[in-house]
Amino acid sequence: MRKLKIFFIFILLISSLSMSVFASSDISLTLDGSKLSCDAPPYIENGRTMVPVRIISEMSGAAVSWNQEKQQVHISLGETDIYLTIGSKNATVNGSKTPLDAPAMITNNRTMVPVRFIAESFGYTVGWEESTRTVALSSNKTSDVQLSAIGDTAVESGYRITVKFASSMTGKYNISKLTNPCRVVIDVENAAIDYPNNFEFKSSVVKDARIANHDGYMRVVIDLDKDVTYKVYGNDANDAIILIFNTGETTEQPVPGSSDDKDDSTKTVVIDAGHGAKDPGAIGTEDGTPVAYESLINLAVALYVKPILEKSGIKVIMVRTTDTYFTLAERCEISNKADADLFVSIHTNSMEEGHEDITGSMVFYGPKKDNNKPWILSKTVAQNIVDSLCENFETANLGTRDGDVLAVIRGTTAPAVLVELGFITNTDDREKLTDPLWQQKAAQGIADGILKSIG
Repeated sequence: MRKLKIFFIFILLISSLSMSVFASSDISLTLDGSKLSCDAPPYIENGRTMVPVRIISEMSGAAVSWNQEKQQVHISLGETDIYLTIGSKNATVNGSKTPLDAPAMITNNRTMVPVRFIAESFGYTVGWEESTRTVALSSNKTSDVQLSAIGDTAVESGYRITVKFASSMTGKYNISKLTNPCRVVIDVENAAIDYPNNFEFKSSVVKDARIANHDGYMRVVIDLDKDVTYKVYGNDANDAIILIFNTGETTEQPVPGSSDDKDDSTKTVVIDAGHGAKDPGAIGTEDGTPVAYESLINLAVALYVKPILEKSGIKVIMVRTTDTYFTLAERCEISNKADADLFVSIHTNSMEEGHEDITGSMVFYGPKKDNNKPWILSKTVAQNIVDSLCENFETANLGTRDGDVLAVIRGTTAPAVLVELGFITNTDDREKLTDPLWQQKAAQGIADGILKSIG
């Protein structure tokens, strides 16, 4: 996967490498108050702060590629395409020439760019804190807590609806029941929604849900076919409102977040094959000729994982089953709307020229989401997957890493992991990654790790 080439592998090798690029720096980089770890220290060049291009792309989810012949970096995010040529004081943004404060340059094998240009191109605000020598980046998020999903499921006591937010609620909420027609109204302070309101419910009693933003609060209206009683629950993370309706359709099941919250019902796992279509991901070459594409490898392995999980009673939702393109936000939305128990994104790693000897598998996890499904811990899932994957795939075990910086892990509400199968730039790994028999072995390893964790 192009976006992960250097940043995380450096962590694995730092104890054995001694390179001047990793000299300590007194300049820090933060995003929304959280410190970012760079694979090369930021520095000031002619009054401009230079940072490694990959840390900017990592935090935004952009795809990064390198053209050795042109000495050019290509950064793609949504509809924005940026080309930076080493030494040039002009960049190309969506086909238009744009002047730079300072040219991109290579320092100790790292591509360094002026932070203000890259960050502002992606919609971030850049500030400088002289007292701490910190470049402070802001994603310009609103202070409102964002609704991430409305999920529903049949439970022993009736029917459960979960109103789920992307983070802990900061304000109070009020719930009332109205008649003529029958409906439940939920008002949540300091909350908002920013995606289309399309909901489908499996209960004959719950008809529909409507959502609207108001001044200082968000309102959820749940339309009922008849007057029924309900109980309201919260969860430990204070990021969900749970209503269990006594519909008579089905003795009470534990509520997520409660002391007896181990859910023994069918688990839902979303399998995301990274990249696709116009975004091929990392490309493996031989003598300069492309011979392997990450997007196709990811898809092949994902399709092998699906039936293995389904045979064990897991409900599997595939983000894509063909060579199609989904944005990072769309991938997250699919998982969030399904109220998935686990999100698994499958990718293939790569390294820059000169590091083709790097080999092995690793898995990233998102610890900040573990309270959402307390019976499934993403770090445990990641460890189980990487252990079984490496055993089946017969590749080096590079372990697990905190992946909260990754866009698909940040954007999903379920516990989430991102699997790096191997390195498409390594000859031995590439031969396995493109072989259907080895792809099936990799899929079996991933599935075994998932089933050990949640089956």
